[in-house]
Amino acid sequence: MKLNEFLQQVTSFIRSREAKIEVEKELTQHLKQAKKAWLAQGYSEDEAEHRAVAQMGSATTLGQSLNKLHKPKVDWLIVVPIGLLLMLSFLPLLAVDLQYKSMLIERNFIYILLTIMMITGLMLFDVRKVKNYGYYFYAAGIGLMLLIMCFPNLIVNGEAMLRVGPLRLHVWYTLPLFCIAWAALFSKKSMKIWQAIVLAGFAFILIANIPNVPVLFIFSVMTFVMLLCGTFSKREKIVAATLILGTVVAFFISIFIMAKKGILAPYQLARINGFLQPEMYMDTSGYLYVKFSSIIDNANWIGGNKIQGLPPEAHTDFVFAHLIQSYGFVLALFIAALLLFVLIRIGIQSFSKPQTFSKLLVMGVLTLFATQVVYAIAMTFGVVPLVSIPLPFISYGLTPMLLNACIIGVCLSVFRRKSYIFI
Repeated sequence: MKLNEFLQQVTSFIRSREAKIEVEKELTQHLKQAKKAWLAQGYSEDEAEHRAVAQMGSATTLGQSLNKLHKPKVDWLIVVPIGLLLMLSFLPLLAVDLQYKSMLIERNFIYILLTIMMITGLMLFDVRKVKNYGYYFYAAGIGLMLLIMCFPNLIVNGEAMLRVGPLRLHVWYTLPLFCIAWAALFSKKSMKIWQAIVLAGFAFILIANIPNVPVLFIFSVMTFVMLLCGTFSKREKIVAATLILGTVVAFFISIFIMAKKGILAPYQLARINGFLQPEMYMDTSGYLYVKFSSIIDNANWIGGNKIQGLPPEAHTDFVFAHLIQSYGFVLALFIAALLLFVLIRIGIQSFSKPQTFSKLLVMGVLTLFATQVVYAIAMTFGVVPLVSIPLPFISYGLTPMLLNACIIGVCLSVFRRKSYIFI
């Protein structure tokens, strides 16, 4: 049997078009190597090809086996917890006392539908196809920031945004773009560590000029993790880690010195004092820290305790404290457990992959997801300063829903093709 005929018979049993392409590439490579080995033993071209094909066994048996092995799969251990979280996202809205609560609930239905559509669309799309477009995604992230900085037409809480019809474009949307860019660029062996630092540093400077501390923090953590997981040498990673950690230490030292010398702006100093000594500033910058501490101290295991009144932004930024106060520790811990399970599942799946673009991309989105989860819960307990970071799939809002839908969709896209040859 000729090589091409054998390949056609084998791939005819494979239903998935994507898997068929991957299998054909893999088998062609094996057959060519086998044929080369037979040619080296002195066989003719036709005899070598015939023996190489015969060595592979029955085309029918092999095709059926490969169809079962390479069939795209849905990771239900991620899908089911995310589905539960989306259903539970209505609970914070049901517990708030707002005149427009019904409108929020209706919008949340729409946001969930859009989230499901985005997750499904990304899962069906082969994200490996964007591997060679790292600089394009980097340019898109930089371009979006420059548009927001130069042509803002909306200011919300001091943050510049670009409003296009009903859509608000702001710096949060650059995070998935940079994640894909880093995965594509940092997985290239030709990429030097100094080039990566220059690219990341320029993006960092631009984000720092847009007053959004949460995005700057998440971007920094994501970039740091992806640098360490990239294909750079061990020495280059040590140099990069030393440089980045040294910069962080220098930043905090400079903040301490400026605070001592009174150089910081009054509102900046008030935020620091409110975090470090909330009881002394409970009427101003320490109010929310004291509020959250009181909520936790007076919360029930099951059932709400709303005697103190709900915290501000109860259904968005501070939703975890709202859940504890309105429904008790059991429900809040159940939601935290679902989020933690998703994190662990993604982590286990990613660590089993070779050092490739796919693995690096999953590590990036895992960092994006984990940073939000850990920080949103930690700030409720006063461990870290209060900032506007959503709890994934629970906090109300289109932006956090779409951002985390992108994260989960990318992971499902990679894991759906986990039996393929990863590139």
